[in-house]
Amino acid sequence: MSTELVSCPKCSRKNNNLRAKCIYCGEELPVNEDLKKDLSIKAAKLRERDPNAQLDPFSEMTLQFHQSLAGFNVIMLPVLEDGRVAASEAIGSLGFYTVTEAKQLLNLNRPVPIARYQTEAEAKIAEEQLRSTKLPAMVIKDEALQAETSNKRIKKLAVKPLSGTIISVNLDGFDEEINFPANEIILIVEGKIRFYQAEATEENKGFGRRAREVTEATEMLNEQTVVDIYTKSLDKSFRLRTENFDYSGLGTKMKLTALENFQVLQSVLQDVAKTAIYDSEFRQVSKLIQNVWPYTQKQQSWGLKGNRLLNAGKIATRFVHLKDNELQFNRYSRLRHYLISGEK
Repeated sequence: MSTELVSCPKCSRKNNNLRAKCIYCGEELPVNEDLKKDLSIKAAKLRERDPNAQLDPFSEMTLQFHQSLAGFNVIMLPVLEDGRVAASEAIGSLGFYTVTEAKQLLNLNRPVPIARYQTEAEAKIAEEQLRSTKLPAMVIKDEALQAETSNKRIKKLAVKPLSGTIISVNLDGFDEEINFPANEIILIVEGKIRFYQAEATEENKGFGRRAREVTEATEMLNEQTVVDIYTKSLDKSFRLRTENFDYSGLGTKMKLTALENFQVLQSVLQDVAKTAIYDSEFRQVSKLIQNVWPYTQKQQSWGLKGNRLLNAGKIATRFVHLKDNELQFNRYSRLRHYLISGEK
């Protein structure tokens, strides 16, 4: 990639060619042609990949490393049905999704990420390409979403019909009660967070033998329903997890099972926050957006020599693979809030 500097058309000062706006005066910078060419090459390589192929360990590590870095997300906004054919081809040209996958994204009819880059300039080039085909899109940096930190977790919620309907919440781990008007709620996002853990033990077959076999393997999947409740301010926005939640705030509406109580809570929230948007589509969206916002994965390994008696010449290693979609849900939830709250 070229490292030449770009002159600002307004103040004439030099800028790094990876910037989309002048660092000094904020003016839009002209697109660097070398950078545009590099982006086209990257997109072509992405399109050549087999979408069904499993990533090798090094590629997986690279993907996870890039996800941990601050990035710039290209967000597609809802598109009218008569413009979806051209839109699907434009999305496919970026390389993150096939045209078929792009059509599925368009059918969701909601804001979703269609590309993610490490530099603002790359993201802006992609945005311009999409806009040239009449596809509404925008660039949002990770910093604006603040997805690394979840909403404050609450352990209890109650509705108080005082002077106007008041929502009362108790933060998890604190006795303090927070009250606010129900009409301040602008968005409720429901989703499922999945935690997957796989463990396996590998042993060689004896002295001088390189072949290894799996002797023990276990898998565990834990799925939790979560609900993010947003006001305009993130400081007064909350998350509840249905697991271990105190439903006594429902009062006489409280049922016998957690599932029934959650369904009552859903109904109560929708009733007291009539003007709020209730988004329960994350489960459908989650699989489709993995190309841009993948699950977080981590692998650990350690020897077991000191943990159990092995036959002579055998060496055992324990591997643990962890995967979850909590960061993905955070990003999706915060994206919805960012666009609805108007806080840019």
